[in-house]
Amino acid sequence: MSCLYSSWIYPHLMDFFLKRQGSLRAIALSRVCGDVLEVGFGTGLNLPYYPSGVRRLCALDVANLLPQRVEERIRRVSFPVDRVTVAPDGHFPLKDKQFDCVVTTWTLCSVSGVRQLLSEIHRVLRSDGVYVFLEHGRAQSPRVARLQREFSQVSKALANGCRLDVPIAEVVERAGYTIVELERFNSGRTISLAAHMYQGVATPKKPSN
Repeated sequence: MSCLYSSWIYPHLMDFFLKRQGSLRAIALSRVCGDVLEVGFGTGLNLPYYPSGVRRLCALDVANLLPQRVEERIRRVSFPVDRVTVAPDGHFPLKDKQFDCVVTTWTLCSVSGVRQLLSEIHRVLRSDGVYVFLEHGRAQSPRVARLQREFSQVSKALANGCRLDVPIAEVVERAGYTIVELERFNSGRTISLAAHMYQGVATPKKPSN
């Protein structure tokens, strides 16, 4: 039953609820260009919102969700899309320094090895590349953050590992990035504990001499 839920029921639920966030995706992806890696491709909901400056997209995920629906979305875009699966050890099967932009949307909440994932993003980004993220996470209000912490176990069980209380900005900075743009807001379009959004742009920190 749990396998059926994870592989079929939950992807449909995720696709239905996250499809409503198109305006947020359009804003977050507006500066993406060149060779792009999307980590946590899911069901391809970002595809219609990539701007014309995208040359190609590498779509990386741990699973191939709703394949027929995804293939239809891929056919509608003008740039090539390459599908790639994350290795069991979390390593991206990709060469170093090959992407101008890396994107995650509603992804970091569900990754058990966030530090490793961000390290891999750092590895595949070009030295002048940018990491663009749109993620939900820990609220600024201590009261709401406490509720998020209390309900995270329920959320993880119902939403394939999704945690409500990840401090996104802190996690990104600790992983070796400089956040150059950050906006925090309540999306108001999902259940309140999962509506506290982080929209930002980060660059890899240069190694100190």
